[in-house]
Amino acid sequence: MLFKKKEEKKPFRPFMKLFGLLFSVGLLAGAAAGVYVLVAFLKMPSLDSMLHETRAPSIVFIDRDGFEIRRAN
Repeated sequence: MLFKKKEEKKPFRPFMKLFGLLFSVGLLAGAAAGVYVLVAFLKMPSLDSMLHETRAPSIVFIDRDGFEIRRAN
């Protein structure tokens, strides 16, 4: 081509910059929430240890002064 077309400048779009910034912040917040949930999940006790008791249940009867009256296993 002998003649180049004159390139038109795109209009400045502040809303697109704001959308990009909010999108980036949202992605970072989502990633942080995901890491928090993962850490909390990994710190939880196993389901086996919660469902199967490892000791026999017992009841302790205590009087007003805090002394043990009887223990029932």
